[in-house]
Amino acid sequence: MDFIHKHGIEVIQFLQNEFPEHSGLMQTMSRMGDPRAAFLIYFPVAYCLHKRTGIQVLWLACLSEWMNNLLKWVMHGERPYWWVRECGHYPSNSTIVQQFPLTCETGPGSPSGHGMVTASVVYYIVLAVIRIHKPRLWIQAIIWSVFVWFLIAVNVSRLYIATHFPHQVIFGTFIGIAITVFTEQFKLPDARYNIPIATSVIIPLSCILTFYVFKMIGLDPQWSITLATKHCADPSWIHLDTTLFNAVYRDAGGILGLGLFHYVISEMSIPRFHASENMTSLPYFNRLIHVGLTLFLCQMAENVKPGQYSAIFYYFFTCLKFAVLTFTTMSVTNVFSTGKIPPGSETIIAEERDDDCDKPN
Repeated sequence: MDFIHKHGIEVIQFLQNEFPEHSGLMQTMSRMGDPRAAFLIYFPVAYCLHKRTGIQVLWLACLSEWMNNLLKWVMHGERPYWWVRECGHYPSNSTIVQQFPLTCETGPGSPSGHGMVTASVVYYIVLAVIRIHKPRLWIQAIIWSVFVWFLIAVNVSRLYIATHFPHQVIFGTFIGIAITVFTEQFKLPDARYNIPIATSVIIPLSCILTFYVFKMIGLDPQWSITLATKHCADPSWIHLDTTLFNAVYRDAGGILGLGLFHYVISEMSIPRFHASENMTSLPYFNRLIHVGLTLFLCQMAENVKPGQYSAIFYYFFTCLKFAVLTFTTMSVTNVFSTGKIPPGSETIIAEERDDDCDKPN
């Protein structure tokens, strides 16, 4: 792997040396590709505009990040910012690659979570837009071009800030798209509440089991945290929200919120929720109001974080926060809807479900 890593460092050095004035833009693109954006931006927007698409986006965000975490533990991938100081190929007192506030992620590097989750979620959103609206071919070409360039920008930003090697972002992107293709056959938006609730238990348990299996066979599952702490240029850049366990509990919380919401509307017989859950014909102006409100709530909630004094409490808080955010996001559209199904909605719903099953031309 040294050969691949050394050439990866050359790519990172080229980007940093050729585009030093674009560090701010690169960090912005990295934030847009953060797996958290799938929960805080892409899911709320998709759900408010088209509910089945939003639910599928949430499922993909949780499943792709969960698989990413398991793969990271198994693949044991290095990150550029610590590899250059550990490999012995470069002078220890020289700055081989520059670090930034977003550089010092604490999990293993392969595959890229940004590339994997973003590719999975955004790929499905593009498919949904094309299937539902059926635009002309030249418009479809523009949509796909924007998708490709967006993924390239996110992946290049991860190289620029020395968080990933090129092969890691490429691998993550293709795995993310493969997850979307594979999961479409299961019609996850139609799953009853017991499926997401059970999944919210399976996700953390599987990762806890993996963690202790690694310890039992003599491997250190926290090796990457040690290296991140050792080689990060600024200790304040290391955060608990970049650990694998925090991502796991974010996924568990997000999918738990989905299950709890489905439980409320299916088992507790709340008329307004029953009616408005099917209001796919809600005017777009109303949906845009819901988008703005849910995005505001999500961004406000994201700014509420506990101190990093207790990792267990931090992870519990993350799980609870994303469960509440998911439930709230799905409730906003329902609470502020009119409370009765417009004539012909049943036909619209059936047509949309058929569209979700169709393959694009």
